[in-house]
Amino acid sequence: MTENILFIDDSTLEYELFTKAAEGVGFEGKTFCLTDPRQLFNHLQKEEALPDLIMIDVRMPHLNGHQLTRKLKMHPLYNHIYRVMFSSSDLLIEREKAVRSGANYYFCKPDEFMDYPMLVMHMLTMARENRQVA
Repeated sequence: MTENILFIDDSTLEYELFTKAAEGVGFEGKTFCLTDPRQLFNHLQKEEALPDLIMIDVRMPHLNGHQLTRKLKMHPLYNHIYRVMFSSSDLLIEREKAVRSGANYYFCKPDEFMDYPMLVMHMLTMARENRQVA
């Protein structure tokens, strides 16, 4: 089964790092990036296969990650998709807020690229486990 990952961030830098790390650990699925969070639901309606994992930046213009995650969690067609929020903040309050917003997981952006492969493997494992439960 081909896995799909959707990345939502107003900057493509994290997406590029994540994609490079995913390829490095043998990920063969599809990745997509939206730089405008307002495009999410149009994108999901057009796709043949829904993403298994949605990575959402906390700080974005127009619609922040918390608002977007709440909308995903409340939507009956998309609430089963594993939602991961990320930010440059490692404060506990940020993690708690992400979970309250509906994120299944939160992580602080790694400082170094060498930390990305392990993070990617963890995210993929969590999304696979979520898919088996759903």
